[in-house]
Amino acid sequence: MLNWGGGCNSRCFRGFTLVELLVVIAIIGVLIALLLPAVQAAREAARRMQCTNHLKQLGLALQVYHGTHDAFPTCRNTYLNANGAYAGLMYWGDTYSLLPFYEQGALYDAITAAIKINPGIAASAINECKNGLSLSTLICPSDGGGKDKVSGTNASGDYSWGKMNYVSCRGDIVARPEYNNGYINNPEWQDGSQRGGFAAVNWRSMGSITDGTSNTIAYSESVSSDVNGDNNDRRVKGAIATNMGTAMLTNPSLCFAVRNGSELVSTVGAVSSLHGKRLLYGTYCIAGFSTVLPPNSPSCCPTNDTQGAGWAIYPPSSEHPGGVNAARFDGSVSFVSESVDTNGSTSKQNLTGATAYGVWGAMGSIGGGEAKSL
Repeated sequence: MLNWGGGCNSRCFRGFTLVELLVVIAIIGVLIALLLPAVQAAREAARRMQCTNHLKQLGLALQVYHGTHDAFPTCRNTYLNANGAYAGLMYWGDTYSLLPFYEQGALYDAITAAIKINPGIAASAINECKNGLSLSTLICPSDGGGKDKVSGTNASGDYSWGKMNYVSCRGDIVARPEYNNGYINNPEWQDGSQRGGFAAVNWRSMGSITDGTSNTIAYSESVSSDVNGDNNDRRVKGAIATNMGTAMLTNPSLCFAVRNGSELVSTVGAVSSLHGKRLLYGTYCIAGFSTVLPPNSPSCCPTNDTQGAGWAIYPPSSEHPGGVNAARFDGSVSFVSESVDTNGSTSKQNLTGATAYGVWGAMGSIGGGEAKSL
């Protein structure tokens, strides 16, 4: 044993016994166990702060864009034919339009030049968004797979897309908020498309957000789908449960039934892995979210065609504990809890007037007459 007395002799110090050494090791182990969660929490806090700053950059870009064009960008841009008439809907979305306003003017010019040559899918423009391109402003560092690429094929062969974690709000709606020839005469589309701050072929003015820019969400987060490019991602965050039928159109809360912890239930046979998979696109299932279900809820689609379905439910998601960051149209950013009020999400959407989905729904609508905020 150690001699802790005031005197000293030849036995003052003869080292630790085995028991004492084990006690010291145990104490060190306990200290490490206590410190690790604190270190991990500090790292996540730093990542969340960086994520917040990215959303603030997008919010500022929105303000500058509006100052330049007297409107906010559309979520789906159009192209014209030789006669100047509408010829189709491009895939390029609002984050493409904002490129010059978050220091990506050169990329914007390259894509725009390619679009002028081939205004449809614009394969040469797609080249600007693949083969290793990653825009840090559109990546949340808490999403571990966010900087990876997703492999796939198209008519031109193999390609690899950059991902993005920041998606635009399409409103407190279930109806698909973008132009689609199969739904253009459907009142669910026509009225639903007016609920959110971003709609296809529609450039909102600040004055059109009558609920107030400080009360209306513009951007939030979406965990990117699996990095392998297949449809085997069964995480609630990142995957889309497909072939879910139409019952959820009138009762969105039925979508909760597809969740089993962090995974989709085994009875969900078909999934889609499109969230955040194509950099700068504007398609709803890739780059949009709704304020119908709380953050980090499952995503559901009635058919297996997530890009062509007439409606779907895509909540925002993140790897931050307990919720997501969200930017408003006034440029401010706040954290939205998973427990945010949605009025149970049991009702069919309201196409006019106040939202059916509580405070969260009110934050998604631009003109529901609700002056609610988080």
